[in-house]
Amino acid sequence: LAFSDGGSSPLRYVARTERTRIVLLAADAVREVMRRDADVSNAIGALCAQRVRTILERFSAHAAQPIAARVAYALLAYASPEPGLTDALPPLSQMRQVEFAVAAGTGKDIVYRAIAELEDAGALAREDGKIVRLDRDKLTAFADVLKY
Repeated sequence: LAFSDGGSSPLRYVARTERTRIVLLAADAVREVMRRDADVSNAIGALCAQRVRTILERFSAHAAQPIAARVAYALLAYASPEPGLTDALPPLSQMRQVEFAVAAGTGKDIVYRAIAELEDAGALAREDGKIVRLDRDKLTAFADVLKY
C-alpha cells in the first residue's frame, strides 16, 4: 500500500524460515513500472486488494472468534488437504509456539491453552512440544464457529 499512495507501511513482514528471502524495491521504481505497464499495475492492485481482504478477515476473526477458533484458523495454513490427522506442512513443525502465537494474534500462554484444547479434540498432535500433525476437517470445524 505504501508504494501506491506514498504513505508509510502499516505492515511488517517477518521471514519465518532461514530459507526465506525478502526483496526490497524502491517505491519510486515500482510506481514507474506501474505507470508504464497496465498489466503490472492491475496485478499489483489485485494483490493489494487480496492483502487488505486477508487483513480484514484476520481482524474480524481476532475480534469475534474464541481463541481456539482463531488458533484453528491460523493452523489451517499448515494443514494438508489429505483427510485425517496428517503431517503438518512446513515450517510449522519448526516454529516455536510463541512464534505461532504471534501468527494467531494472541499471547503464548493463551495459545498454549487453545493448542491443548485442539489436541484434546484430535485436531492436532504434538511431539516434544512442537505441532507435527493436523486434521484439516477438525480445524475447520473449530475455525467456523462464528463465521456467518
